[in-house]
Amino acid sequence: MKSPFFFMLALLLALFSACSEQSPTDIQGVWYLEHVLKDGQKIAVQRANSLRIYEEGMSLSWSRNSSHTEVSWSGNRAEPKDLGWVTTMACCDSDLDNELQELLGNDFEILRQSKDSLIVKTGQSEWHFSRNRLPLELSASSWLIEEVREKATGDSWQPPLPYRLDFQAEGYRFFLEANSCWQTCEYAEGRIYPKETGSCTEACCDAPRTEWLKAMRLDSLTYSLADNQLVLSSANYELIAQPLRGLQAEAKPLPAEKLRGLRWELESYSNGMMTSVHAMQHIFSFEEGQGAISWENERCQRDCNFKGQTLSLKPCAEGCCPQTAGDISEQFEGDFLVFSEGDQIVLRKGDIEYSLRPIRGDKF
Repeated sequence: MKSPFFFMLALLLALFSACSEQSPTDIQGVWYLEHVLKDGQKIAVQRANSLRIYEEGMSLSWSRNSSHTEVSWSGNRAEPKDLGWVTTMACCDSDLDNELQELLGNDFEILRQSKDSLIVKTGQSEWHFSRNRLPLELSASSWLIEEVREKATGDSWQPPLPYRLDFQAEGYRFFLEANSCWQTCEYAEGRIYPKETGSCTEACCDAPRTEWLKAMRLDSLTYSLADNQLVLSSANYELIAQPLRGLQAEAKPLPAEKLRGLRWELESYSNGMMTSVHAMQHIFSFEEGQGAISWENERCQRDCNFKGQTLSLKPCAEGCCPQTAGDISEQFEGDFLVFSEGDQIVLRKGDIEYSLRPIRGDKF
């Protein structure tokens, strides 16, 4: 008769073997490529290509194309199945992407990881990733444009109306009072590359002397930070801006009661995989017994109450939200911890996060 010890050991080994076929849960999600080391030499990455790790596979995005593979996991190693990495036909659309694609090997080993960084070895190369493709020095920062300079003439002027510039993981946004211009982009070391998607409300670019804004939105940019001042430069223009809120402001616990009676505008929404900024304005309001999100002519309501640092929102009653309610509204339920972060508040529930700013002159 076999000893109970050996039976338990066999059971544990079987469980470990079964679990090792899936990726470690703490590395699942999206990672953004910072640089690659080949033979000890650093390959600068001009585009922030992204790696998505999921339960039974991985995919790498290369500009408009991608590579993907199914894998089996064993500890910190992943072995591609069947054909290995499969790449879309048009990949890759630059010499750099071609070079990187050729470095992909049929082995994948996690060398080191932390909450915000991941280093893996594949083939003869070492790949360094981060959770956020927005450079840390610009992360979630907000700036007031103080001066615009035209390079060809040397002329400089102050914008006649206050322009604000916000950086988010997926792009940046110019604000002019109630209007805005949104531009998706990719970040690299000291550079910003515009992508094809973006939008402007009409009055934003039609304000006096905004030809620089139209030109800079679709131009690749360089940026530098010195003495808490941002210099943003395109082929024809240069902007000088001062911070409106502290860079990477520390999040501090905030009593949920502080939300009562004020109106808040959505700054950004994150579902743990991606942070997004929306051109459509979303307004949040909180009263004892009722919380609400309004956008365009629509409205979603939730029963809510305040418990210390926690904002509790009950599920929506049937029919209280319109058919057009998207992820922002659907995730707006449950217990959220409330934080203050500079001049904003942050609501967090697991991977879900809402960043809100007070409307106009409201204070909290």
